Amino acid sequence: MLLVFGDTLVLDRWRWVRSQLPPIKSSILDAGCGNGWLAINCAKLGHDSLGLGWSDRDLDVAQERALWFRSNARFEVQDLRELECRNDLVQTFDVVTCSEVVEHIIDDARLVRTLAALLRPGGIMLLTAPSSQYVPIDSGDAGPFNMVEDGGHVRKGYSPADFRYLVEQAELEVEEVAYCSGRASQSVTRILRRLTRSISYIPAWLLTFPLRLLPWMTERGCPQYPPYSICLRARKPITG
Repeated sequence: MLLVFGDTLVLDRWRWVRSQLPPIKSSILDAGCGNGWLAINCAKLGHDSLGLGWSDRDLDVAQERALWFRSNARFEVQDLRELECRNDLVQTFDVVTCSEVVEHIIDDARLVRTLAALLRPGGIMLLTAPSSQYVPIDSGDAGPFNMVEDGGHVRKGYSPADFRYLVEQAELEVEEVAYCSGRASQSVTRILRRLTRSISYIPAWLLTFPLRLLPWMTERGCPQYPPYSICLRARKPITG
């Protein structure tokens, strides 16, 4: 369904996340779940999936989608900046995902530390965020990036060193740094957004639908073109 209806950048991120998920049933938390796409897909793969989101409206949509696709994903409204208060979630999850969220949070280090505390020993964290080197797709991507948590980005993105430092400060061990969303995906999304502004979403979606196969059929990135998102997998050490 992401291939048909979703943003091609979202599809790219899902392809990476899916490749990192454990092969056995696991408990998964999606922090900043938006409209629920990641949590629903994880549940469809057989995982016990919980999505935490900021907006009641988005979570209503997520719950409706979960019912439509017969997914047992669960959703709760939660301000991630207050996640430290959720003692009931500490050391509860095998996997914590957080996709395109940390760039919206001023104290991103605090958020990642809090998310790390929710992992069981040996659990994995999967993060994605905009790369610091991406080429802006539209005016919103171009900045300026204000230090105000109003739903927009408070920073452009992260370099590999930035991302590593962020999770290492949370006492997690980095296992992989990768990229997703190459030139094909970015081009399709750029065309879709421009057409949406001029003729509305449905006609724009119809016109760009044939192009959606291009990113899926080609490689994730292009060495000569900056990828849009940086992806990181880290593990919580087993101690004691």
